[in-house]
Amino acid sequence: RWGTMLSHTYTNEEGQTLYDVLKSEKRKFGAAGIAEVKAARDKDVEEILIAKNITTREQIDATMNNWKQQQERLNSFSDWQSRREVSESEEFKKANIAYNTLKAQRMVYNQYANRKYGFISDILSQWNESIGMGHSTSYWKKDKYHSSSEFFAEVGACGATNNEALEVVRKYFPKSVEFAEKLIDDIKTGKIKAR
Repeated sequence: RWGTMLSHTYTNEEGQTLYDVLKSEKRKFGAAGIAEVKAARDKDVEEILIAKNITTREQIDATMNNWKQQQERLNSFSDWQSRREVSESEEFKKANIAYNTLKAQRMVYNQYANRKYGFISDILSQWNESIGMGHSTSYWKKDKYHSSSEFFAEVGACGATNNEALEVVRKYFPKSVEFAEKLIDDIKTGKIKAR
């Protein structure tokens, strides 16, 4: 608890706390960053499916393109009768089955991606976004600095047990990870003494 408390009192050379640095990086991250993380995670899951010979890149692309075409076809009609005809067509049904099969396969292999993307998903959940897991809104409302305390604790845990997850976070929040690692090093080397 003492270490996480330092995450919002310990300052860098510019007089910023981890809370300040994280808040600044979050502003830059925005919706585009969230979309990028989601896309990277989905691509990793697809690569697992390909590596396990469950599907191929061509099958994934064909399934997604066919499903999108069928959805566009359905949405091009505004009257219920035409929409019903499209949704009952064999083409539409086949596209839907293939898409739902791929979706189910992704769900089965999400557990592999969760190890790599779980921490960043936790971070995103504080801004009401996530990529499959995260904390509730009430969890983040404990106090103003809970986001930096959680970030500090997770960087420490990832640094000790999950380098791959730490590298994902470092890619999107490099200054915040650098700050947390410096704080951890200062605690380890005794530059910061326990009170």
